[in-house]
Amino acid sequence: MMNEFIAALLQAVLIAAVPVCAAIIGNGIKALADYLGQKSESDEAKRFLVAVADAVSTAVTYTSQTYSRCAEEVRRVHKREPGMGTKGCYSQS
Repeated sequence: MMNEFIAALLQAVLIAAVPVCAAIIGNGIKALADYLGQKSESDEAKRFLVAVADAVSTAVTYTSQTYSRCAEEVRRVHKREPGMGTKGCYSQS
């Protein structure tokens, strides 16, 4: 009983925390790219840094959204059918 409560609490915290952490990471990557771009004298290097920062930030955001969606879906399915995974998301054994 207590283990189930702790597992549910941990899942809820992770589902809420992952998007927040992803936003912080994305902003940090963009800030680092801006800083390095200011230190660089090459316009091409500046454009490259901005492009890489945008790509990585977007990937982090999409990955966190996918994780949160799948974790919530798995949680709902496990409430209805304990021990079952979901198609399209990861499966828990």
